[in-house]
Amino acid sequence: WYAKAISADPQDASSFIGRAEVYLSLTQSAEAMHDLQQALAVSAPNSPEWQKANALRRNLIAKQGGSGRAL
Repeated sequence: WYAKAISADPQDASSFIGRAEVYLSLTQSAEAMHDLQQALAVSAPNSPEWQKANALRRNLIAKQGGSGRAL
């Protein structure tokens, strides 16, 4: 479903975030990180979508032992 939504509107950050959440639930960290970075790229800085994607990204980095700093 998310792949179809992203194809229809590649500027919709919420679709990237939704798919990233699915990837996270499947422990597919690399795919989740890619989608979170895409969500950050297409959303306005500090918008609700940007904040959610950044929070998920920071949590993922922290789980992987990284710094978790914002972009």
